[in-house]
Amino acid sequence: MSVTTDVPEDAREAATEFLLALADDEFVWGHRLSEWVARGPTMEEDNTLASMSQDEFGHARLFYEYVSGALGSDLDDLALNRHATERRNTRLVEAEHRDFADVVAINFLYDAAERLVLEALVDGEATELASFAAQAAAEEPFHREHADAWLDRLVTTDEGRARLSRAFAEAVPRAADYFAFDGATVETLLDAGVLTRGVDDLRGEWVAAVRARLADLPLDLEDHLDALDAPPEQNGRAGRHTDALKVMIDELHPEDLVGDYPVQHYRR
Repeated sequence: MSVTTDVPEDAREAATEFLLALADDEFVWGHRLSEWVARGPTMEEDNTLASMSQDEFGHARLFYEYVSGALGSDLDDLALNRHATERRNTRLVEAEHRDFADVVAINFLYDAAERLVLEALVDGEATELASFAAQAAAEEPFHREHADAWLDRLVTTDEGRARLSRAFAEAVPRAADYFAFDGATVETLLDAGVLTRGVDDLRGEWVAAVRARLADLPLDLEDHLDALDAPPEQNGRAGRHTDALKVMIDELHPEDLVGDYPVQHYRR
């Protein structure tokens, strides 16, 4: 099943654009989580982060495959062979991490937003897409539980609070573009029944949930949380990214050979 058969014809371009952004989110975040394997604070955490990374790559695969036919590309081409400027992921997930607090802060903000979008797809009329979204959504509660557990754990020490405060202060402004999808694209998907809720509605629920959860923690973030309601400084949904994403993508495409096998390169 693909977007060309599961979505009304007049909404297929919009669905492709929207789902490619979600796939890019999952691919980039999965990559950042994979960088922590064997670097986590405990061996158990190494296993957990490896599992979470695998989940995100699996979700990226679902959506890349779903839109591949409409784009005339295959899975590897979409995941690996696109420049940073072609990516439509939120800037939230692309930054390099200073320490483990970044994983916790980004995971919390990202999963709280992603849950709402997946639910809006699950309830939609594109049945195969709704099934894919439900499959991804079913694996996400564990990720949210992970973020919640580490939030509560890190705030028990002065060092943990300082690191979390720094991580959220840096992550929140980047998170402002999560719901900054093109307005016409979203309206088309709403009219077609592919999405059941608009992004303004979803953003409002997300901001309220983030504020409520963080208000329970001994972190001084009030001034920083105002950025959740502000327009993004840069919009990753429109292809405007941090330098960190270009570095990450370029690392997937070294100019040399790996053993006797040529590596994938960007399409020209």
